[in-house]
Parts: sequence; structure tokens; C-alpha cells
Amino acid sequence: MTQSLTQDVVDQHVKVPAVGQKIYNDECVYSFDTAKSPEGIFVSLRNFLAVGRTQLEWHHSHTGDRVYLQIKHTEVPKPVKDEEAPSKLQIGGDGGFNPDNVFDVEKAYNIVLLPEFIVVPLTEPGLPGTIVQVADTVIAAASANTVTEANWSADDVPLIESKYARNLEQVHNGKKISPDPKSWKCEESGKTENLWLNLSTGFIGSGRRNWDGSGGTGAALKHFQDTGSKYPLAVKLGTITASGADVYSYAPDEDDMVKDPLLAEHLAFWGINIMDLQKTEKTVAEMEVELNRSFEFDRILESGAKLEPLSGA
Repeated sequence: MTQSLTQDVVDQHVKVPAVGQKIYNDECVYSFDTAKSPEGIFVSLRNFLAVGRTQLEWHHSHTGDRVYLQIKHTEVPKPVKDEEAPSKLQIGGDGGFNPDNVFDVEKAYNIVLLPEFIVVPLTEPGLPGTIVQVADTVIAAASANTVTEANWSADDVPLIESKYARNLEQVHNGKKISPDPKSWKCEESGKTENLWLNLSTGFIGSGRRNWDGSGGTGAALKHFQDTGSKYPLAVKLGTITASGADVYSYAPDEDDMVKDPLLAEHLAFWGINIMDLQKTEKTVAEMEVELNRSFEFDRILESGAKLEPLSGA
């Protein structure tokens, strides 16, 4: 089926998103459909707008776009072991109900070609490299709605300069960090998302676990503690651009996001040229917005029961 995705189709209907491009990858711009809807959402790989299944043909006929990325998330109930079943009428705590550990989410990504409605799994061998590259970028990007809300949040809470930044100790241990994001992984767990580089030691560890079970194992924080709490500053890999990055201070007297005025110099110590990197991960502010927006109070109010929506997603 990949034969239908000719170079001519790719050249005309697939565009590499520019820096700062708004990408709508979480919900339909015309309806309430989301990735959790029965058929998910479809993101145009030319203008990066997302539409639901019922709007797909209409969008194609009005824009001429032909190549779409289908994003579909399916919640699958986790099997409950006897020892994990709630024994108390409470949320959280020992014996209580844990609403964050009820479902696994299976994520599926397909390339859809219109008007033929040819569906090709993103993992299919033989897909043009440009399509795979653009699809991966769309999947990894924070949605346009999230970026807007995160920017508002960042404007409300200005960051302070870390008191440890200007005299930061960096250990000469011979380590260099590859500029290729595909090579980054947590040195403790092997996780490849939500990674933090300790600017003093070069250790790459995953971030702390979020309330919904996403995030990481807390390896970056554990490394700070295991090294005598001497090296507090860490930068989130994937957020590094020429304009800066997410930097966190684990120092007890800061314990927050901070500014590092010498970030380019500190990264260069580990072989990273700040001018060469592009954003491939959501910032902390963007992750917080997405987590807050996805919090489903109906699960708590209905003791974790998955409700069937009467409309929308």
C-alpha cells in the first residue's frame, strides 16, 4: 500500500513543520473528537490541523490535503490482582482505590491517504522517510492549545536565576553527550522520555513520576541525592533550543524551575551545541497543562468506572 504514497504525493502534501509551527494533535478543531474517540483524530501533514472522522472528507475536499496521521488511543482495563483490589472505601493510601492505575493506553498511529482512504501503519516498512519524520514530529509535539496555555502560565510565574548557576562545578569524567535525541536514555531504567541531564556530572536520568503514572522513575533526583546533593542543576533533554531550555534545581533551598544564564556554556562542556538542537520534548509547563486538562474527575466520582460518553469523546 505504500506504493500509493509516491514522491509526488509527498512533495505536494507533506510539509516539515517550521520552528514554532502550531500543531493540533490532541483534539479536532471542529468538534469534541480526541485521540480517545472511537476512530481517533486525523492530523493533516501539510497544515497540522486535526479533524475527527466525520470531518475528514470535508476537510480533504476543502483544503486538498491528502496525507493525514491518524492518532488513536485506546484505554484497556488493567487486570486487577486480588492483592491489589481496594479493601477500604477511600482514594489512595494503603488499601484504597487508585484511580491512576486502572487503565493502560494503547497508542496506534497510521498514515491515511485520501480520497482513497488507504490506511498504512506508521511502522510499515517502505514508508517515505519524510512522512515518518513529519509524523514523529507531530506525535512528539505539544499541542497548539497546550503551548498557548503553557505560555500564559510561564508569563504568570517568572523564573529566578539559580544561585548555583554561575559557579557550577562540572566534573571532568570524559563523558560526552550525543546531539542525537534517539541516543538519549535513562542510565538507570533505559526510559527514553522525560529525561534530565545533570549539568555537573553528565548523568542522564528520568524525571519524577506524575500523578497519572506517566513521567519517569525519579532517577535524576536519586542521582542528585546519591552524589551527596552536591550537583543540583539539571536540564530537560528535548527542550533545548537556541532560546533556552527547562532547567530544574534540586537544591532544597530552590527545588523549582530556574534560569541558568550560562546554560550554553554548561552544555558545551558535555559536547552539546545549543544552537544545533531543536525542541523534541514537551516542556514542564506544557506537560502540566496536558495532565491537568486530561484529569478525568468522573473516574474518581464513579470509583474508577469508565463512563460511556453521550456525545463528543
